[in-house]
Amino acid sequence: MRIPALLVLFFSVVGVLGAADSLPVQGTAVGSGKQEVGYVKAVSGRRVEVGLLGGVTVEPGSILSVVQYGEEIARLEVVRAGGSSLVCRLVSMREGAWPRVLDAVCLPSDPGREPEGFRPAEVLSVGEGEPRADTVRDGEVVPRAHWTYGALSKLALSGNLPNTPAWWFHGQQILTREDVKRLLRSVTPPGEGTSAELAYRVLLTEYGDAQGQLPPPKRKMGSSSYRKLRVLSDETDSGWQFLSRRDMWFSLGRGSYGLAVVTNQHREWQGASRGFHPVDSLLVRTRWLGFDCEFGKTYLKWGPSYTSGLILSDEAQGLPLGRVTGKLKLGRFFGNWDLDQFVAGFREGGGNRYLVGRRLQRSFGDRFSFGISETMKLNKVPNPTSLFLPILLYQRIFESDNNDLNAFVGLDARYDAGRYETYAELVIDDITAPRGFRQGRVTQKIGYTVGFRRKGLMWGGTDIRAEFTSIDRETYLHRNPEVSYYRQGRMLGHRLGPNGRSFILRADRRIGSKCELIGTYYREWPRDPGPPSSTRVDFLKVTAVWELSRRSSVAVGLGPVGVRKPDGGVNRSLGVEFVVDHGW
Repeated sequence: MRIPALLVLFFSVVGVLGAADSLPVQGTAVGSGKQEVGYVKAVSGRRVEVGLLGGVTVEPGSILSVVQYGEEIARLEVVRAGGSSLVCRLVSMREGAWPRVLDAVCLPSDPGREPEGFRPAEVLSVGEGEPRADTVRDGEVVPRAHWTYGALSKLALSGNLPNTPAWWFHGQQILTREDVKRLLRSVTPPGEGTSAELAYRVLLTEYGDAQGQLPPPKRKMGSSSYRKLRVLSDETDSGWQFLSRRDMWFSLGRGSYGLAVVTNQHREWQGASRGFHPVDSLLVRTRWLGFDCEFGKTYLKWGPSYTSGLILSDEAQGLPLGRVTGKLKLGRFFGNWDLDQFVAGFREGGGNRYLVGRRLQRSFGDRFSFGISETMKLNKVPNPTSLFLPILLYQRIFESDNNDLNAFVGLDARYDAGRYETYAELVIDDITAPRGFRQGRVTQKIGYTVGFRRKGLMWGGTDIRAEFTSIDRETYLHRNPEVSYYRQGRMLGHRLGPNGRSFILRADRRIGSKCELIGTYYREWPRDPGPPSSTRVDFLKVTAVWELSRRSSVAVGLGPVGVRKPDGGVNRSLGVEFVVDHGW
């Protein structure tokens, strides 16, 4: 009982720092009696892309309504229809109101008659009132330990996520930001004064449009919990694990929220029983000067890779950090980019270590996005210029001997054609020359990932993903061990670490309303013979999950497991896993 009280005190003090000039996000409830057919997926000038709900078809030329908080604010004309989305033209709207991402799209009660106060879109100026385009971070994978899963679990447990089981969010599924937005579109708005309402509000601050305005929530604190009994036996691990997680949310006023996660589930996710504090995440979220700000301890993962991020992953403990995200406008020529920047600090090896990171991402058209990231680990306090100088330039100016700093650059690209998605990610360690990846005695130190995802196979119920990763022998390592890319022995980058390759093929198939089958093939082997890694792991597992009720489920997994050890010995066995899950 002491932990919640301490958390309330912490958030009450820290939340005051970011309470000014912040507004909660745009809600998506319809509440108007109109038939809802979809949601606003993206806005670019007067071009609006609409995602359709399941089983809905709309013909070109149809007139649709955009609804905010039960009030019709705009009319759209369908220009092109195909698959699960529409391309529409903004026809008319209320002055001062713009369609925003995640707004509801409905069939108008009277298509031939516009509501009073509407004006043609072409006569309304496009200025500060125009909404920002949809974030291009949709393809990024949400870290396994992130607070998002606890908030979604609460909505599922409360019955506000129809046809979505709560166990999805207890470690069985890894979601992308696009997946989360899709789930939010199917949410039945929670009742006022409930924990589910507070969870919904916090999710909208991360995945909705922060320009909207909602009345303050009546409930100031909410929570969600679940427990799992996991029994397993194979060549890599055996025994039983009692896992639990509790997520808490706090309303700090004027659009600011506090979040806390208390869990021991790192035993399942990272395979570690030590080095992780039970208070896994503890942070304050607010909005200031048009940017979203976070202060506290949390997990970050950059890039579209499914298994683990190359330049920044969730394999290590949560980072104590200050973080800023928002839209960076660079003019007509360079366009608008999504900015994500943080500074973190932690204790390691008897001294202080610091991690600075920056990421820019932009979409090109409706399907392609590109991101560039940079991070550096230091063994001394970074110069304040690191907040705006490119890291490689900072290294050249202030750390030319390259002994107190380890710098990384990452590039990633993603192409999403609806049901098909392809992506690639590259990390480069120690770029010190303008040409190539070598200079003097510095060998090639890179890693790359390529992946493919196919959604909606076999009548829409199957999702398949394949991914391959390769990392050079010395990537992440440094001649000064203090700045090698680890935190207390856990990788800050990809879980493979140096000198590794992996391949994963996963298929998820929903069977009826209560059962889901998950098939996974995974292979991990060294890129080159010898250290630092020479163990090979292969396993094939088929897991069946049965939903007993909204709150409970059981899962059984079976499959062969093989481990080839450095001495050449091979151990093979039949892996067995049994999981009982209960949430509230």
